[in-house]
Amino acid sequence: MDSPVFLIPEKKEYDKEKLNSKLLKIESELLDSAEKYDLTLIPLNFQLPGFEKFTIYEWISFALIHTQRHTNQLNSIFQYITKL
Repeated sequence: MDSPVFLIPEKKEYDKEKLNSKLLKIESELLDSAEKYDLTLIPLNFQLPGFEKFTIYEWISFALIHTQRHTNQLNSIFQYITKL
């Protein structure tokens, strides 16, 4: 499945520390949301193509698993590059 155009990152140099800081902020917000909200509620403002609407719990789970997936991809790329 191809990413929607709005998700494709811009081709530029990225600041690793800045991105890491943003990820930590998002993680904090997810944890805060998990404590604050009824996780069975279903937000109606966004839906992934091909899926039913997610509960807040499912969105948090999706975000965490998706982040792990991309972290693993980046680690694989880094390991490949360091072997060259």
